[in-house]
Amino acid sequence: MKSTITLFLFLFSFTLFAQIKYEKGYVIDNTGKKIDCYIRNLDWSNNPLEVQYRLEENSETITADITSVSSFMIGNSIKYVKATVQVDQSSSKASKLSNRPEPNFKSETVFIRELVSGDAKLYAYKSNKFKRFFYQLDGGKIEPLIYKKYYVSNNSVATNESYRKTLFDTMKCRGIDSNTLREIDYNQDDLVGFFSDYNICISGENLVLQEEPLKGKFNIRVKAGLSVNQLNVEFDEGAIRQDRQSAQFPQEIGPRFGLELESLLPFNKNKWGVFLEPTFMSYSSSVDIRVENDVTVFEDTATIDYKVIEIPFGLRHYMYLSDKSKIFINAALVLTVDLTDEIDYADDSVATDNDPDIKSSSNLLFGLGYEFNDRFSIEARTYTNRDILSSFVTYNGEFSSYGVVLGYRFL
Repeated sequence: MKSTITLFLFLFSFTLFAQIKYEKGYVIDNTGKKIDCYIRNLDWSNNPLEVQYRLEENSETITADITSVSSFMIGNSIKYVKATVQVDQSSSKASKLSNRPEPNFKSETVFIRELVSGDAKLYAYKSNKFKRFFYQLDGGKIEPLIYKKYYVSNNSVATNESYRKTLFDTMKCRGIDSNTLREIDYNQDDLVGFFSDYNICISGENLVLQEEPLKGKFNIRVKAGLSVNQLNVEFDEGAIRQDRQSAQFPQEIGPRFGLELESLLPFNKNKWGVFLEPTFMSYSSSVDIRVENDVTVFEDTATIDYKVIEIPFGLRHYMYLSDKSKIFINAALVLTVDLTDEIDYADDSVATDNDPDIKSSSNLLFGLGYEFNDRFSIEARTYTNRDILSSFVTYNGEFSSYGVVLGYRFL
């Protein structure tokens, strides 16, 4: 188990190092010079502190921080602008709310993301603690839109929604009234819609700098592979004092084939998915063993023809190397349906019922794979040990497995 986890951590570290994707864009330095380049798109969940770019796709990587870059843009949808703004530090957690309605402002120079461009611009700043929105009119100063929860005297929660009054006072146009603003919540979708409506009303020009919302995607793959399997039946002395069935079966290579159902989740560029993969797997082996009881010592032969339906249910993460090439890591819980009744011992004279019944426990799998052209895949897998004699108190049927699986997506 320990070695399996160590291997998985190594593979995980390798995949994180390998995940590099540079996309066309530009950087504007502090002198106003525009540099066309390829920017490393890290799909930032929080606002970035620096940007990495290359002048050519395969040239040396340049790292620039907020002291040397005034803005940068990736494609037509991701734009960050350097700005010194008043950021409200107030917590929204119930246990940390203050009893003051006024924001706790702190001046910070940060990269803020431009969401809407036009006569009125909307920006967002996100950290681990909070998300704040800002606005800018006609190239003027970037100002905060204020929203804050706080405690009042009777220990109930009130909300400072000054952002609505700010929008009403500064962004007047036909069709925009107090009733309209009551429907605008302090979230990205509502604010983007409001700023877009305002820009179209004022000048007819508007640009929403947001990527198209992702939709979930469903994939079906056929899978086939080979596994290196081994079984070790171990005696754990308890109420029974005699070891009658311990056996170390040799490693054998066995086939596996199945069908994978995968659902890509509609966020983070479809890099995350859940999968279900019913798989048939078999392991056949035999071994000569030494049997001891109270009166005699003799040789016996143990045989296993282990057939099982494995049902991994797990999580997958993709990391793109190029438009046609990506690597992925898996982690899954493996449930089982046994198709084999028992381990067969040749000499039944040792006990009334010398053939232990097979009942497999669940286990875990970890995998590292590569997919090409969104169609063909190859994956290295390792499994934690599975007890196939889980109904026995004094015996542990430790089944270990690792192998390679090929896949073909047809839907």
